[in-house]
Amino acid sequence: MVITWIVFEFVGTLAFAFSGAMVGIKESMDLFGIVVLSIMTAVGGGILRDLMVGNIPVTIFKHPASFLIAIILALVLSIVYRITAFSFRKNKIFKILFYISDTLGLGAFTVTGATMSLYMYPEMQYVAPITLGVITAVGGGLLRDMAVPKRPVVLYADIYATASLAGSVILCAIWSLGYKFEAEWAGFIVVVLLRFFAIIYKWQLFKPVEK
Repeated sequence: MVITWIVFEFVGTLAFAFSGAMVGIKESMDLFGIVVLSIMTAVGGGILRDLMVGNIPVTIFKHPASFLIAIILALVLSIVYRITAFSFRKNKIFKILFYISDTLGLGAFTVTGATMSLYMYPEMQYVAPITLGVITAVGGGLLRDMAVPKRPVVLYADIYATASLAGSVILCAIWSLGYKFEAEWAGFIVVVLLRFFAIIYKWQLFKPVEK
């Protein structure tokens, strides 16, 4: 189970670091700004998760691999962007790559947040893991959007945090039956599918005021 958690942590870090760096490039930030945004997106949710469960020092300080991944990825992406004639701003590929990386990060961090709670506090089967799953998944993206600044995706866009919530619920339900490995993958798949379908079909939650 630990290996599965590490896999999801790596996937989430890589995906969110990528999406953070891409937003920095799109916003015409300098190299430092792109690296900061990449790190913020990749580790922000995990830091919030660790603080909520009292995991001090936070995981990122004990195992700084996520910092290195975010920095290296941001540097590579910036260099590739600079030396090629391809412009993310003028091509739909930017939006597609952003959505893919952001969705994979959302699903992966939903799993790591929920399962950390279930391992640390097995007596808390639902409220704690669901809450931590969502916070871990959306925390980094929320910080990223606030730093740009732009309206946070988690508060205004189509199904986003709701996908993480649904994945966390499914994970906890299957976990309670004793199928831990299956629970992790089921939660991840639910988040990814819901998010992709929401993007494709423009699903949105109810809004009392439409603009």
